[in-house]
Amino acid sequence: MIKNWKVNLKQRTASHGDSHSLHLLGSMIVPPPKPNDYELFQGVGYYKFHHSKRVTFNEAQSICAKECGHLAIINSDEESNVLKIIYDRYVTSGGDLAFIGFYDRNEAQGFREFVTIFGQPLNETGFMRWRGNDPNNGGGIEFCGCVFPDGLIGDVSCEVKASFFCEYDLSWHHPLPL
Repeated sequence: MIKNWKVNLKQRTASHGDSHSLHLLGSMIVPPPKPNDYELFQGVGYYKFHHSKRVTFNEAQSICAKECGHLAIINSDEESNVLKIIYDRYVTSGGDLAFIGFYDRNEAQGFREFVTIFGQPLNETGFMRWRGNDPNNGGGIEFCGCVFPDGLIGDVSCEVKASFFCEYDLSWHHPLPL
């Protein structure tokens, strides 16, 4: 049984001579199924760390989408701490870094412009704590985003094989505009 459906309806009427019409415009929002293997951090969100699987950035995006989620996007120090807590449990199997949901959309255009996988500029997300000298575009090929075990972010090659964090998408809670 699906619970928590949200319905948004707008109506308008029109008259043309003796003819009257009623126009309805609506949307129905049904929550996505919550994957059983995501962990809830109260007030922050649901996360899953794919710590034993190494894939490219695009492969990680695809896996998260198949789980009704997306690559994690860090929006606060609190969210960074959540990923650090999870990483601490799997530091050996998680590797040196894990993909998260941002990238440089300009790649080799000569200037850096990091955005989330949804196109939001990274500097508008609420979190931009880079590690060391990142972003440094090491070797001229570091265009994808990652998080380190200490919760700080960096840039890395999109083709490197790395672990990754998925975040369960809770956006259905917000009404969609009509």
